[in-house]
Amino acid sequence: MTAADGDPRPDPHIPEEWTPADLPPPVAPPVPGYDYGPPPVRSGIHPVAVAAMASSIAGFLPYFGGVLSIVGIVLGTVALNQIKQAPQNGYGLAVSAIVVGVTALIIGLIWTIYAMR
Repeated sequence: MTAADGDPRPDPHIPEEWTPADLPPPVAPPVPGYDYGPPPVRSGIHPVAVAAMASSIAGFLPYFGGVLSIVGIVLGTVALNQIKQAPQNGYGLAVSAIVVGVTALIIGLIWTIYAMR
């Protein structure tokens, strides 16, 4: 039977025992300019976040502790902004570096004020 003979099937190559329910649904082509899914996450921990944590921990050292804790806070903030722009691992490390840096700064200030008395 052909389309000219009144075959109701749209494609004569489909076997007669198949019904439209047996066929897979049509798939629309992707729309140009649209990205599907979140941007890929780069592997590894962001190096600025690692430097921020190292500086914040070093902030507990005497003499240069206050300066290093401030450096850790600034580097942690920079790392957070860079991680938000280009997703990469290290968000938690950057946040914890800021927390450790603030803690080191506060402890250093309290220790300095106590030492001056």
